[in-house]
Amino acid sequence: PYSSYAQVPRTDEEIDLLLDELYFSEEQLIDDILASISKSHFIYSSITLNSNTYFSGRESGIDQINVFPQISYFHPSGFNMSISGLYYENFEPSWDFTSISLGYYTAIDEKERLFLNTGYTRYFFSDGSDVFTNSIDVSLGLRNKNNSLGTTLHTSYLFGSEDALQLIFSPYGRITLLNDKTFSLRFRPQLN
Repeated sequence: PYSSYAQVPRTDEEIDLLLDELYFSEEQLIDDILASISKSHFIYSSITLNSNTYFSGRESGIDQINVFPQISYFHPSGFNMSISGLYYENFEPSWDFTSISLGYYTAIDEKERLFLNTGYTRYFFSDGSDVFTNSIDVSLGLRNKNNSLGTTLHTSYLFGSEDALQLIFSPYGRITLLNDKTFSLRFRPQLN
């Protein structure tokens, strides 16, 4: 991923904590970035390349790669927006979908240990699919004082020509095994 900051320089420790969160969990990304940079504008972009494509946790039997590009903007007020897509090497059409998301993040308590993230996502499928073209998301999270333990409850209502409800409970931890001036090693278990 590429991280870019605007207007306010950050300390090495703050940047290190932010990078830790970027690699932790996509569900936690918006919440943790906004909590870390509450007074800055932030642009996050990434491109994920997978050399093997899985469907429902299983090999598809088709040897192909997939690419998932994403760019997001986070405003200090808590407003955020994102655009992403998915490309499959050997499917027709290769570009599977584009999604556009708008959201809002806020800390519920003064110590920023309890937080709420809401959002709306619109999916545009290349094959014209209209089963789940919209998603309304609400996440409620709680973390301890030093962010070493936390949990998030994420709810999504998916709708289009059909509808579905998704609930994800994600307790997580962050344990620093080694921390040096130029190197750190952390163990970050998560259960979904």
